[in-house]
Amino acid sequence: MLILVAALLAAQNGDHAGEAQPENWRAWEISAAPARSAEEEAASFRVPEGYRVELIASEPLLHDPVAFSCDERGRVFVVEMRGFMPNADGRGELEPIGAIARLEDRDGDGRMDTRCDFLLELVLPRAVCALSGGALVLAPPDLLWCPDADDDGIADRAEVVATGFAGRDNPEHAPNGLLWGLDNWIHLANCERSFRMRNGIWEERRVASGGQWGLTEDDWGRRYFNYNSSPLHADLVPAHYLVRNPNFGKAPGGSVSVGRDGATWPSRITAGVNRGYQPATLRTDGRLRSFTAVCGPAVFRGTALAPADLGTVFLCEPSGNFVRQERFDPDSDGMRSRNARGEEEFWTSTDERFRPVNATTGPDGALWVADLYRGLIQHRIFLTSYLRKQVEERGLAQPTGLGRLWRVAHESADLRAAAPTGLAEAGPAEWAAWLEHPNAFWRVTGQRLLVERGAAPEIIAQLEKLALEAEDPRARVHALGALDGLVQTKAAVLAVAAKDPHPKVRAFALRCVESLADADSAANLWKEALADHDPAVRRQAVLSLGESPLPSVSNLLALELLREGDDELMRGLILSGARHRTVELAVALHASQASAEPGCFKPVMRDLGRCAGRSAELSEMRSLLSLSLMSMESEPDAVAAMMIGMREGLMQSKRGSWAVPRPASLAQLMESERLEIAQAARALDAVCTWASVEAILGEDGLPEEARARIAAGRIVYETGCIACHQSDGGGLAGLAPPLAGSEWLDRDDDTLAGVVLFGLEGPIQVKGEEWNLAMPGHAALLSDAQVAEVISFVRWEYSGRVSAPDHAAVAARRASGKPKAD
Repeated sequence: MLILVAALLAAQNGDHAGEAQPENWRAWEISAAPARSAEEEAASFRVPEGYRVELIASEPLLHDPVAFSCDERGRVFVVEMRGFMPNADGRGELEPIGAIARLEDRDGDGRMDTRCDFLLELVLPRAVCALSGGALVLAPPDLLWCPDADDDGIADRAEVVATGFAGRDNPEHAPNGLLWGLDNWIHLANCERSFRMRNGIWEERRVASGGQWGLTEDDWGRRYFNYNSSPLHADLVPAHYLVRNPNFGKAPGGSVSVGRDGATWPSRITAGVNRGYQPATLRTDGRLRSFTAVCGPAVFRGTALAPADLGTVFLCEPSGNFVRQERFDPDSDGMRSRNARGEEEFWTSTDERFRPVNATTGPDGALWVADLYRGLIQHRIFLTSYLRKQVEERGLAQPTGLGRLWRVAHESADLRAAAPTGLAEAGPAEWAAWLEHPNAFWRVTGQRLLVERGAAPEIIAQLEKLALEAEDPRARVHALGALDGLVQTKAAVLAVAAKDPHPKVRAFALRCVESLADADSAANLWKEALADHDPAVRRQAVLSLGESPLPSVSNLLALELLREGDDELMRGLILSGARHRTVELAVALHASQASAEPGCFKPVMRDLGRCAGRSAELSEMRSLLSLSLMSMESEPDAVAAMMIGMREGLMQSKRGSWAVPRPASLAQLMESERLEIAQAARALDAVCTWASVEAILGEDGLPEEARARIAAGRIVYETGCIACHQSDGGGLAGLAPPLAGSEWLDRDDDTLAGVVLFGLEGPIQVKGEEWNLAMPGHAALLSDAQVAEVISFVRWEYSGRVSAPDHAAVAARRASGKPKAD
């Protein structure tokens, strides 16, 4: 089964079993790629006129850096993934030789000169976050809190905060990041969990996962990330709101594609990429045509580049040996970006071993970049024979153990004057003052230290003054964030902040209102904000209303649904907060349906029906069905839509059996004279069982044979499919299309068997979206029985159908030797 995992994941990146991989690289004059010193590598760099690149640290002070984090004294914690791909076969990769190093510049010349082995004997560590008195370290399978009470640079111990993190078998698709956010939570990329410490206890909450490698945040707390071939994505709203209602499912507004320009412009021939044999990967001159390994994004929030660079995003592309600068379109509110340099890249290198993998704004206000500096960066489970031949013939696998940390600054920048003075002696008053610093590193660090170490009443007063009177709106949001993290927010302060001139401050203030103990005061502030002219403020108002325990909030949300229910985003955000108020919302909606804007009532009722169906709570379903009887004449389309949604939800929940008679309301709807209502009611009834049949079908409502087939198919899926198509069948943006709700599951048995056996290449349409990717065939890896079993599982799990081809049909499909044309 490990072979299956490798084949599947590699194929998602273009390595098809048995596919011809022409050695086009032999036609180009590719420069030799010897390991160079840091000084020699620096000579290969090209940056725009007026900028300079400086070395911060290199081997032997650090080795194989993949991530880093700076503390309040400017010291750098570096993640050293020393075990990653020691050779083309990955042999020895799981040896415990990874480390977290703490580097320090003791002579103040801008270069690190002292190393402490903070934490050793790790297997493929992935992330670090410098915190007060130590560091948080992600070393799969564990997230570790590593205190250093005496500040000697060596962790006193490693305490497990949480476990169950992937990253050993497949380092390219596992959690990473560890970013302290404006909201005082520590966020990860490619992970459904975030963390914070409060009152000495680590807390965890569920969030919508996003990104592949690397994570960054803008001045207002919006997080950005990317996927290897998709340059930039963002969460339009904070990710924890998107998954708070399991009956609705994941709300819209997460992992929105932002980057509009995927074309790339390296300064050297880049034949050593995994899919270079495919025509779409390289240009005719051998240079990378589009992103294939983009990672490590960084919103630049510092002071040491040109003024026009503030707020732009830098993206690492290690396969192309360059760093891209993205600029947001002026009218996009940070949700649409393009290459800031046109048909050029901001920072390129002619050294094939230059591998930028992570970036951030440093304490000196410059852009800092980690350079893994090695020839082979493709993991073994993705490695194509095309790339492997180059690795072997051109000697790219060795040496390992090198690495650099670079900074980019404008020639006019004075880096030594960029940081506050007296860092070692700084206390709460200084940390509060840092919230007004022009370099975001110090604003974030000041907020973090205040939240971690606490603040006396006079500091709280200082923060309240900053929140309301600071000239810079960025300082005002950090002051609000510090007060919220200290659990010191006051209704009077938030009431003023909620009317701040800057919409981003208003929106963040509304989020902080959620911590108020006075639920009525909080609801009133959110209600007022529903009329705000800025859409981001209105979005935050409905999100926060969903956190309120007050029953009366349902009426406010219902009115918003009737006004904006035709907007899929706003509808989803409102319903994300309706987990325990489905019926209350339905009642309020029916009471006010006369005021509905055209096109709003029907989609809202369909989603509410789906929520009730997914919950499989008979009381909720009965309430919605009874309400529908009252709307049959006035809103027949909405009534039918509600039942269609309820049927969808029941099929998704796979719970539709009750030992009670059919509800009278459903029976009446089935006999309606309105054809659309009667058809929808009968279709709903068809997926319900109104008598107990457990003794015949078993607890899960399945015959024994079907249950066994589905269980076997689950094993196949979890072994080879789940990494890309995900446990919820939702797929991964830019990598694998969703299975859940996909029309492809309604295709005939022969077609699905052909897809599993022989693979599928795009472009294809899935749920109205075009996907131009390649899925591998598994004819050589799966038996006929396994093909039938995995189809059975996928159909049951993601469409509620009990159906699969028999083994003989799969065998016949296999014998045909090629997939259907469609």
